[in-house]
Amino acid sequence: MLTRRADRLLRNQTGFVSSTSPMETLLADLRYALRTMRRNIGFTAVALAALALGIGANTSIFTVVDAVLLQPLPYPQPDRIMKLGRQFRGDVGYSNSIPKYMTWRQNDVFDAMALYDFGALAMNVGSGNPPQTVKGLHVSGDYFTVFGVSPIAGRSFTQSEDLPNGPAVAVISYAVWQSRYGATTDVLGRPILLNGVPYTVVGILPGGFQPDPEADVWIPLRADPNSTNQGHYLNVAGRLKPGVTVAAAQAEMKVIGEQFRKANPKWMDAEEGVAVVPMRDATTGEVRTALLVLFGAVALVLLIACANVANLLLARAAGRQRDQALVVKKEQSVATRADPERAVAIFVEGFDGGRQAAISRAIDQGAAGPDADPVGRSNPDLAGPALVERIDIPSGRP
Repeated sequence: MLTRRADRLLRNQTGFVSSTSPMETLLADLRYALRTMRRNIGFTAVALAALALGIGANTSIFTVVDAVLLQPLPYPQPDRIMKLGRQFRGDVGYSNSIPKYMTWRQNDVFDAMALYDFGALAMNVGSGNPPQTVKGLHVSGDYFTVFGVSPIAGRSFTQSEDLPNGPAVAVISYAVWQSRYGATTDVLGRPILLNGVPYTVVGILPGGFQPDPEADVWIPLRADPNSTNQGHYLNVAGRLKPGVTVAAAQAEMKVIGEQFRKANPKWMDAEEGVAVVPMRDATTGEVRTALLVLFGAVALVLLIACANVANLLLARAAGRQRDQALVVKKEQSVATRADPERAVAIFVEGFDGGRQAAISRAIDQGAAGPDADPVGRSNPDLAGPALVERIDIPSGRP
């Protein structure tokens, strides 16, 4: 700041352009700012605290909003993954029954549709004491197709393994393969004891797979295609075929829902329909509004913090302006007292200017007669030299 002022004065008075580079000017301004903050610790602390509060809150909330609302789901083509549920007036319930799933999966808009638990079950693994636990999830055969994941070793479930009384098989996560089996390649076909029941390991999922809900071991759901169990306790998800829109899928599933109602009037409410909702919206639907409101609130906090700092700067600048005015006035007064010769010279110059003005007026009036006194010598008030002679001008020297 001081360097720029000096450059401006130099250019105005001499026409000389300083060779100071922009980087040097920036460094000079930074040094001046640091000195100013160091001299005003209280002001600096208040300003930094206000800004830190606003910026910290915004950073924290934006991190959550970005992870929950902005980042895509960690699956291939996540926009094609839909969650199906029961549509009511103004609400959607995502708990579904086995008979409804068996009817819904007979459609022309989904590549695959899966049925799986709402949450993973804690299962004892092995026969140790105390036993270790893993999270086990019951899923239908197309679960891995819906979420776009393929085993890095082995395979997923076959159709026969997903039927009642099918063979007991399991797919394990990469973490379980690393921790329990030491990442050995001969794990496939070996048994894993879950809650005392042996399951044969048929596949290993990649380490980057992020299931929802979280799970360590997947075992076949083995739902009965002819089930009459109307308990609504399972999730249904599907992957749309390429080129199929959400609206088209919703229209077809509405028709399939009406067919199910006609075939089973007691198993479907009168106001119930079939909802097709993108997985992202279904996952964040309950917290989306709350997160956006919270983000707006903390953004307002940052705005208030910036306004407070601006007010502090304005108040400080106003105080500095008054102080600078007093300093300038004091310096002028001291300069006048310290240089009497200059003060008298200023007085004489002003007087001489008045005398010259009087002479000019006399000349303009023309010859007023022989008694006219154009130079004002007979007027003692205009006798400039005489007055000067009577003034004792101190020389400033002893």
